[in-house]
Amino acid sequence: MGQYAEVTINGSFCEDCGCLMNAEAAGQPQKCEDCFENELIDAVENNNWPDGMTFSVWQDIRIKYSVPEIRE
Repeated sequence: MGQYAEVTINGSFCEDCGCLMNAEAAGQPQKCEDCFENELIDAVENNNWPDGMTFSVWQDIRIKYSVPEIRE
């Protein structure tokens, strides 16, 4: 395995876009804030509740990233 792959798996680089997140490795793959937010937006658009997320947090995220319905 190459050095870039190792530091990505260890959490120094974002697993999606590859940007540097932290010089000290977290020990597991991670996503930067932008990629994580994009993942949440996709989950809301597809109505796909992410694993490991509580219902109350999911409802807050749905409200934050949903497009409001405009009544006429």
